[in-house]
Amino acid sequence: VDAALARLHHEAAAAALLQREFGDAHEQALADARKLANRDPRVAQLLRSSNLGNDPETILQFARLAVRQRAAGRLK
Repeated sequence: VDAALARLHHEAAAAALLQREFGDAHEQALADARKLANRDPRVAQLLRSSNLGNDPETILQFARLAVRQRAAGRLK
């Protein structure tokens, strides 16, 4: 139960950060962050095993990187 509550808290915090940073494009930014993280299986595994994939600040940083990658044509 505690882990589930912590996850909900992290999801809500990440959603708030993404909404503040990207406005109406926050869902696309999250989708792009997932694409970027999953592009390299080693990165995806690290994010899962370390639980950093649930950290709001980590999610925000991946979203920022992913948006820049998409704008440069390197993330499709």
